[in-house]
Amino acid sequence: AMPNSAADPQGSSDLAPATAVEGGQDDSIDSFMEDQPESHIPVFKPIELAIMGKPNVGKSTLLNAFIGEDRVITGATPGLTRDSIQVEWTFEHRPFRLIDTAGLTRLRPSEALLAGVKEQQHLTLVDALGRDAANQKITLPGSQEVDIEEDPSQFSAQIAEYALLSALQTLKFTNVVMLVVEATQGQFSKVDLQLARKCLDEGRGLFIAANKVDLLLKQGMTLTQYEKQVKEHAAEYFREFGSIPVVACSGLDNRSLPRLLRTATRVHDSWDRRISTGLLNAWLREVNVTAPKARVGDKQLKVKYITQVKSRPPTFTLFCNADELPTFFERYLRSKIQDEFKLEGVPIRFVVKKSEGNEVKKHLLKQGKHSRRGTGLGEAKGKLGPEGKKNRRTVDFYAKHKSRSEVEQRRRRDTRLRKKRGV
Repeated sequence: AMPNSAADPQGSSDLAPATAVEGGQDDSIDSFMEDQPESHIPVFKPIELAIMGKPNVGKSTLLNAFIGEDRVITGATPGLTRDSIQVEWTFEHRPFRLIDTAGLTRLRPSEALLAGVKEQQHLTLVDALGRDAANQKITLPGSQEVDIEEDPSQFSAQIAEYALLSALQTLKFTNVVMLVVEATQGQFSKVDLQLARKCLDEGRGLFIAANKVDLLLKQGMTLTQYEKQVKEHAAEYFREFGSIPVVACSGLDNRSLPRLLRTATRVHDSWDRRISTGLLNAWLREVNVTAPKARVGDKQLKVKYITQVKSRPPTFTLFCNADELPTFFERYLRSKIQDEFKLEGVPIRFVVKKSEGNEVKKHLLKQGKHSRRGTGLGEAKGKLGPEGKKNRRTVDFYAKHKSRSEVEQRRRRDTRLRKKRGV
């Protein structure tokens, strides 16, 4: 039977949570949870963690290492995993849904190959019904030159298309993506960059598992050095994503497996986090002091207000005096907000809204008139016209923006204030 948690004795011992004993008291998480009333124990939804990357980088090996048994097929031959496989798992009282996906060689499916697969499925159905399928044509690219019965590799290409679609479908519905790379590849491949871009577009959390570190340890490199190199490389190529966590690991040696799951938990919680408007605007006031000067058209950019409108991923609305942010300034804000609120590995989205301001007050300023209230109604004696009379043009402009009842209420209130002051 498959073990249900990392604490299960049948599972991987490397994943079992440590028990700290100090002063004769057991401070472990298990003892703490046992002392809590059942109603106080938090109930978490499963963290959907998709394990993705190129073929033969150790994705299935990491999944087997997590659960402590050979749940999926592994081997040196690339392409052994064809469909997405889900495994329920619990680590440190947080439920996980681990999803092993097929290795990706590209992220754009071929419509022609998919059409060939559908045609082949139709032929299979015809054969099952006992009808004559000899006259049916397979609309596969190049079918005039290639006989499918003599070249079974065409079917292999079609299966790879469905494996790609399965992986992309997993990406749409998962919470966090663990991008697996191997130590011997030297730099990020085109597929790695495309996958990170896809995570950004879909709004999924992302962190990097630098697998097969055991090969580098034999050459004298330490885990810290390897993680630093990968992190610097990620900062150079994944600029739009911001800071991405990196964990050096080895599925073969069960190395750094708890760190991987704790990183996934941290990224998921940041991805699902909501930040109060007060904290955001206190942070914004500090940022406006040190932020680089930015200009949009012929005016200097001013960000006046910020609020979070949704999570999963965190989305913030910025009120400023422009319709859009310069690219460098948006990247600066994203970096600052990730550092301040610990949103590492989380795509940050900004919605920019241009604040129009008080139309009535803007009209008064254009006319060279001033009022303490900014509307010019009922106050500012001698300011709006000769002998203290109200400027009729201003009242008409105000009536365009407010209903008649609101204008009358304003006049009555101002009349009461004058009587009270004895004016």
